[in-house]
Amino acid sequence: MSENVKTEYWSRCILCRLPAKWCICTLAPKIEAKTKITLLVHQIEWRKASNTGHMIRNAFTDYRILVQGRPHIQLSSEDIFWNNHPAYILYPGRGAITIDQIPDAERARGINLIVPDGSWGQSSSMLKRMRPLQSTKTVMLSDAAPQHRRQRINTSPERMSTLEAIILAFHQLEGNSSEESNSMLNELMHFYQMYADCMLMMRGKMKVGETTLAFNRKGEE
Repeated sequence: MSENVKTEYWSRCILCRLPAKWCICTLAPKIEAKTKITLLVHQIEWRKASNTGHMIRNAFTDYRILVQGRPHIQLSSEDIFWNNHPAYILYPGRGAITIDQIPDAERARGINLIVPDGSWGQSSSMLKRMRPLQSTKTVMLSDAAPQHRRQRINTSPERMSTLEAIILAFHQLEGNSSEESNSMLNELMHFYQMYADCMLMMRGKMKVGETTLAFNRKGEE
């Protein structure tokens, strides 16, 4: 491989973190809705190439990304919570209710969905150590994720990437069985699939022409 090709491949888009030649930022859906997202990323997870949580910058408009665990930086309630929006943590533990059990009035108003992003141990530690979160209610998805290609192999359908979990939670919070709601879910999942396929392609587990992104671009020609 020549030096020029190597440089081109490893030149990354700052936003989607994919090689510049496979950047999907222009294909991002940018969904606007009532739900406000606060992503709490463990500082070790933030540095990982496999992290998907950062992709909410492309998928949604109303979000905050906060990195937890950096030296001498203490996140406050003002950093985490959105004013006038009831807060829930997306975390299947600590007596979590399902999303469909959230009161209709709160869902209509728009909740602040707080999402820990890290391993199970890292997420659990964040919730225990961060005082603003200790009294915040937890919720879990009402339904399992649909079957599709993922960048990681999971032994249980309940385990999924952070971006998948946010997309499904978002759909369950905002949506219903309407055509508009299902269209939003399909658009977001298509975006996730493009990203996951690019990651699989980079690891040599898919050929370039087999990726969702390749088919998407072929249709635009």
